[in-house]
Amino acid sequence: MIPPGTRVAVVNSLCVQHDAISASVAETVRTLEAASPGNVTLFSYRCDFPGLRSRNVSRLQELVMDPRFLAADALLFHFGICYDLFDAIILGNGRARRFARFHNVTPRALVSEAMRPTIDRSLAQLENLAWADHVWCDSEYNRRFLLEHGLDGERISTLDLPVEVPAAPPRWPRRHAQAPVVFAYVGRVVPAKGVADLVHATLALRRRGVDVARIEHG
Repeated sequence: MIPPGTRVAVVNSLCVQHDAISASVAETVRTLEAASPGNVTLFSYRCDFPGLRSRNVSRLQELVMDPRFLAADALLFHFGICYDLFDAIILGNGRARRFARFHNVTPRALVSEAMRPTIDRSLAQLENLAWADHVWCDSEYNRRFLLEHGLDGERISTLDLPVEVPAAPPRWPRRHAQAPVVFAYVGRVVPAKGVADLVHATLALRRRGVDVARIEHG
């Protein structure tokens, strides 16, 4: 955890509702803010999360000249798709250590033809990660992806994503003692999504006597 008083600039393209990377960015800002109150600023093209200390910047020059960016002790960049602000990791601010959180890039085969140039630019911009003092990956799969793309393994590690924990557990409707548990998965069935882990977890529940009837995929 960072010491109190540490000034941190967090950079991402967008921070919008109902987006996985945006939710990770927002929770990262909240976590850092709890450790160093009043010293964490999110820089992005747009932020839809109320309560976050954020600055909307429209271009790279605006970001690197912002007083809060220039005064930061640490710079944390999130990356999952190409965006101009990510080039600021090359420049830095002349004083801060540079870190990156890597969320992976969607494979070309899984996007439309119109989106493939964006994926190509995203893969090309991976080179920016070489300027980071350290890169945190969301998963071991993502870490191996970067290793395969030539990044220095000494500066890459995995780090669990921060999550919002409710103050009290949700009150689920009472279930019949014999009612089976049903898991629903929404997403691509690929190794990176951990679908096999879900299957193994259901088998572990069966061994404990929990009736897992089925897994539904949508």
